[in-house]
Amino acid sequence: MASAPFHFRKFSVRQDGVAHPLGADSVLLGAWAAIPEGTRHCLDIGTGTGVLALMLAQRCPAPVRAIEIHPGSAACARGNAAASPWADRVFVEEANIRTYAPAQAFDCIISNPPYFSERVFAPDADRRVARSTAAGLDFAALLEAVRLLLSARGQFSLILPLSEAQGFCELACTLGLYCNRWTSVRTLPHKAPERALLGLSRSPYAWEKNELLLFEAAGVKTTEYEGMVEAFF
Repeated sequence: MASAPFHFRKFSVRQDGVAHPLGADSVLLGAWAAIPEGTRHCLDIGTGTGVLALMLAQRCPAPVRAIEIHPGSAACARGNAAASPWADRVFVEEANIRTYAPAQAFDCIISNPPYFSERVFAPDADRRVARSTAAGLDFAALLEAVRLLLSARGQFSLILPLSEAQGFCELACTLGLYCNRWTSVRTLPHKAPERALLGLSRSPYAWEKNELLLFEAAGVKTTEYEGMVEAFF
């Protein structure tokens, strides 16, 4: 049975055939990600349902390319893009980012990448493709792709478990990519942060670190979080 679409203010997302369904992490990342002024090209790596590509399209007038290796997810994302108000500038490609070679560099790259290491596997084959660094795209391969595709002034934004964030940023430094923004995400006041929103660029000179609290209590968004997602819900 087909799942009901998830409705945003300006677009809807179906999830039929995807390897990994829409989650709160992607929505948070799509609202937080930096889009440099004058951005000419955007890229979403591992688009899944296409939600991040559509959020970028809502925020920025530039064309958005969305790359997805899983056939079912790519087909779903293509359908969501076609049904959106930005069908003429959101382009979904079934491709492997390791071999992706577009003609242009990207000023804005975004990704909700795999979380699982080689030691921890997702419970089914489709989920492993989307979420296992062993099966699809490890952090080193992701960073190498970004190194090749990011423009000189570009920004790369992603979300990771807090436990993975420091190692990811240290690895990025070895490839000439530097963490300029770090937002630790806490769901409730009494809980420790579990996620980190990261913004990387080619410049080693800027640095901003802060914390975002999502809910004052169960189901009660903080003013800051409400303001971040207001354009989408």
